[in-house]
Parts: sequence; C-alpha cells; structure tokens
Amino acid sequence: MHWQHNRGDAFAYLCLKREIQAGEVKTTVALLPTQVRGHQINLDFDAEDRLVGIEFMDAMDALPPEVLDPDTLYPEK
Repeated sequence: MHWQHNRGDAFAYLCLKREIQAGEVKTTVALLPTQVRGHQINLDFDAEDRLVGIEFMDAMDALPPEVLDPDTLYPEK
C-alpha cells in the first residue's frame, strides 16, 4: 500500500497493492460529493471486484495535511 501525490496538486491516490498494472482497474465507482462531505472520491476495483485504489480528486481539502507531506509519510531513517 502506498500514496501517490504531487505537492501542490489537488490529486492523491492510495494504491492498496504493490502496483496496479495498466488495464487492471476494471471498474471505477465515483462517490457522490454528498456522500463524502462534498469531496470527490473514486474507488477503483479489479476484475474480481477487489478494491485496489482510492482516488481523491480534491486531496488538499479532503485529507489531513500530514497525509500529503512526504516527510511525514516516509521519514528519513
């Protein structure tokens, strides 16, 4: 499991497996903003209907700042 996010970008993606191959996502379910307090969140499923990723289209507003800070996610050892 790992995060993908660019600083300053409103987009973030939580990959729930080591790597998602091209074409592996078979279904994307867009949650209505009214379902998640006004945020746009998409759920990605594979061919076996397993959740493989969660996309946050407005990550800067939807997620806590420490989630988007790579120094917090991957502190130096």
